[in-house]
Amino acid sequence: MSLFHHLPAELVREVLEELDPESFYLCLQTSKLFRQHAGTSTKLLRDHLSRIPGRRIISPHILGDANALIREFSKRAAQHLVAGVPWMVDRHSWLASSHSNKKISTLVRWGCDTEGNSIANLDTHPFHNHLVLIEVRSNDATVNVYIVEEYMQCGYCPRLKHIISPHSLSEHLPACGQHYVQYQVLKVASCMSDPSTDDPHNSDLMIAVLYQVQTPSCDMCSNASMKLLVFRLDAKFGPMVIESFEIEVERDEQVVAMAMTRSTEAIIVIRHGFNVHMVMVYRIEKDDTTLERHTSRETRLIIPSIQSPRECVSGISVQGDTVHLYPATFPMPHWILSPLSIVSDDISEAIERRDTLLPDVVDVFPKHSLGRAIAHHHHHLVTDPDLNEGAATCVNTALEFMISREESLTGSRTGAFLLKALHYPTSCKHFDLSKDYRRLHHVFVAQLAGLPDLHNLSTLGLRIAISPRSHRIAIASWKTVNVWSLDPEAFLNPDYSLGGAPGVPGDYAFTEGCGWQFYSSGKFHRECVVLEPVELPGSGVVFDLEFRNEDELWGWTSTGMCRWDFSVDACAKFDILYMEGVREEEGHKKR
Repeated sequence: MSLFHHLPAELVREVLEELDPESFYLCLQTSKLFRQHAGTSTKLLRDHLSRIPGRRIISPHILGDANALIREFSKRAAQHLVAGVPWMVDRHSWLASSHSNKKISTLVRWGCDTEGNSIANLDTHPFHNHLVLIEVRSNDATVNVYIVEEYMQCGYCPRLKHIISPHSLSEHLPACGQHYVQYQVLKVASCMSDPSTDDPHNSDLMIAVLYQVQTPSCDMCSNASMKLLVFRLDAKFGPMVIESFEIEVERDEQVVAMAMTRSTEAIIVIRHGFNVHMVMVYRIEKDDTTLERHTSRETRLIIPSIQSPRECVSGISVQGDTVHLYPATFPMPHWILSPLSIVSDDISEAIERRDTLLPDVVDVFPKHSLGRAIAHHHHHLVTDPDLNEGAATCVNTALEFMISREESLTGSRTGAFLLKALHYPTSCKHFDLSKDYRRLHHVFVAQLAGLPDLHNLSTLGLRIAISPRSHRIAIASWKTVNVWSLDPEAFLNPDYSLGGAPGVPGDYAFTEGCGWQFYSSGKFHRECVVLEPVELPGSGVVFDLEFRNEDELWGWTSTGMCRWDFSVDACAKFDILYMEGVREEEGHKKR
């Protein structure tokens, strides 16, 4: 570094000019000399600003202010992950027990209150966001509930808050005569309880645990039904059983997925035979005469024989009144179950295989909801001669994240994309991110580069996480974790994206060149912005992913819990600890 002190200032600035934005950012952060030279040239700073996504028109009051330009550059570099993330990311690991069932255990983002809010309000709208790990122990069917929270000087870490043991559930999991009955946990699921009237943003987490007799000791045990217990995690009293279901299945049937609704209805996907799937809805009904409670079972969906193993259902989620079924490869809705409140005598009416084929077009095309809606924007009372005969009309636009690998002889697009959906409400209503719309108009706006071969995925498929404000998308494939940065407003809000620059006349929904100016520093393909990934350091095979905030990603891996912190305060820290309840000697023996 001392050699640079003897070089002419013009030559040092020329060296800085030739750097890529990420290297330039690291130079500003690590070298006082480089920062001093950069501060003497506003042209140098403006050139590097133009190489990072952002509004092309810079505020006039900072154009001649070098310090303000450095702050703006640093802000954009951190926002779009060109701040040396692969080298500076903090990685913290917590080793789990060797008895942890990694596939059944799951990470849950609990309390995020941004759903349904316009992206224009997200920066000021308060929300509570907690991460919860539901860990299943295979040796004794114990369910441990860890909550990620700030603890002393350790930052955010998983803290063991609740233990659900079968030994404390004798009332609901009785023994068979004098025989000791060993239970196993087949599935766990979670959902939020209805918000309290005192605080509409506060609701308890509910956890559903499906138990089955593991080693029957007699004929009575072998014929026993499964037991589904629903717990509410009460802040004062801990896990409380609020519902108990009797789940009956045949010997050739297997439970492959489970979900719960806010009204404590259990939705279970059962595989019958080789590849026929049934969706069963279980409810607790009360007899008005005897006041006895019993479990009712209703077959809501029968998926016929599936030819390809990649189409087999392995996941389920509930969004509003709609149930989405996912294949084993990646969590994109493939089968749709009609609203649970509607009971049809004709089961075929409830079957809907979502068309996940993406046409190879650059223009707007009609289709139902695609993938996962992650953000939206409301254009209020738009007046345009080509829209509704010139009458003032509200228009909704939404950003959808979609992955498809389906191919067609007539042409199709495969990969991961961001699509913009247009919705014309009959009144002044905002777009509902949890609703499944029958007809929307879509246009491709961005493509995610660096995806693995979608036709050669592991048996775990892809694990996907989207940050609370939808500024980050993380995708894990086996041991590889990539993160993409995006700004939803750049694709949805023309005032923000163009920054005062003129748009296309008559483009009331901002579909022409959407995001092109904002991302003009990057690559384009087929009239789409290309978003490049940042690869995070590995920490074992990834089974689940969730964001705690925009710059903190958590994973449940083959070694345990892992936290990646790629905020501006990250400084390449790395440490390995043990999860609470795990003996150190067990961790050493494990490895």
